[in-house]
Amino acid sequence: MGLFIIFFIKIGCILVFFVVLSRVIYLQTLRGLGQEAADRNIRYMRPRLLVSLLLGFLASFFLVIAVPLLARGWNLTPLVVRWWEYTGSGSFLLYGPAVIVLFFIGIGLLSWPLRKRKAGSLLLDAGRTWHNKQLLRGGKVGIVSAIPTTLIVFVANVSLPASLRQQEIYHQALVLAVVWAVPAFAISLGLMTKLELRENGICLVCMFISWRRITSYEWERSKPNTLTIRFPPLLPLSPGFMSIAIPSQHRDEVNRIVQTHVSVSSSSDAA
Repeated sequence: MGLFIIFFIKIGCILVFFVVLSRVIYLQTLRGLGQEAADRNIRYMRPRLLVSLLLGFLASFFLVIAVPLLARGWNLTPLVVRWWEYTGSGSFLLYGPAVIVLFFIGIGLLSWPLRKRKAGSLLLDAGRTWHNKQLLRGGKVGIVSAIPTTLIVFVANVSLPASLRQQEIYHQALVLAVVWAVPAFAISLGLMTKLELRENGICLVCMFISWRRITSYEWERSKPNTLTIRFPPLLPLSPGFMSIAIPSQHRDEVNRIVQTHVSVSSSSDAA
């Protein structure tokens, strides 16, 4: 019974976290990109967020409840208990996917200089934009949150008996790796990347979108310096649009370059 209670408390905490996070993201997007972009992003994010929560819930149910029950029926309980001890009774479930995502982000950061060469010669360096500021702000908040988390983990481990301390260190190392890696990657992305319009496409936050992929573009009415481009999504759950905050001093030049490289007949430019 206690296992069920802990399980549903964790699920409830995750739900509350994502609800608060989605609200914060909406308000920040509203301020930085305008009403249309904020509404569009939240409409895209909500169903995918629900799908992610559902998949996470099913995975949690399978690992926390179904696996031990199946193991008991197949006489594999000792192996499952051993595995459960080394994964931290759910720490792996909560932080394992984050480690995988951070790994690919790290690969993307390291390979970005090589990938950017394929974008061709530089047409316009618009510098750091609203996106960079959000990454840097998020990184700072992450560091502020990581410091007390580290202190709590350290104090908790020191107070444990010596027989349990080494095993608990393995559990908490994954937690600390994630809480420090997230702000580190956010700050790295914010500092290393700029908005660049290049011969073959647009570079922003370690992403390259070729001119050939862009099907249309428009300047948002509520934020005239917000450029929204549309393109075929690479994956079923990935967005087919991106809203970019263009520094005001570069708006006319960006409009000229985009208009030159994107078919006018397929665009809805309001400028």
